[in-house]
Amino acid sequence: KLHQQFLGYYFKLEMQQYADEGVSTEKIKFQDNAKVLSCLEKRGGVFSLLEDECNFPKGSDKSYVYKMHNALGSEPAYKKPKLA
Repeated sequence: KLHQQFLGYYFKLEMQQYADEGVSTEKIKFQDNAKVLSCLEKRGGVFSLLEDECNFPKGSDKSYVYKMHNALGSEPAYKKPKLA
C-alpha cells in the first residue's frame, strides 16, 4: 500500500518536473500490483499462512502449499504452479 502510494507520487512529481523544465516525455505507465500485495499481506495470505505454518509443531512445506492453494486459489493474482 505504501509502495503504491510512493510510486504514484514519485512518478507524478517527476513528470511535473519534466514538464516544468520543458522536457518532452511519454507518460510513465507502471503496473498496479495491489492485487499481488493483497495476496501477500492480507489475513490468510502468503505471509500469514507462512507464519502459522512455522508456529505449528508439525508444519511442513507440503501442508503450507496445500493451505495456500485452498486459501488463495480463487485470487486472480495467485496461480498454482504446473508441476511435472
